[in-house]
Amino acid sequence: MSRHIVQARDKKYEIVLGWDSPLNTYFAQVYDRSIEDEDDQLILWEAGTPKPIHDLEQLTRIVWKYAVVPQDILTRLYRDANT
Repeated sequence: MSRHIVQARDKKYEIVLGWDSPLNTYFAQVYDRSIEDEDDQLILWEAGTPKPIHDLEQLTRIVWKYAVVPQDILTRLYRDANT
């Protein structure tokens, strides 16, 4: 499993993108760090269920309102999924 942190448009958010090898899918998580209770900070979690996410364009669309995913992260994610 890989895990890459992407800089968000707004600093209150933390964006995590990665590749989950056992599930054979990309995933995206968005945390809102302005929420006090850590258990409530995860505001978006797309993990390819029921349909896996195999397309990096789809992954970037999931987080577009929170972050622009840099090309170097996309390259790493591609390598994560294809090695």
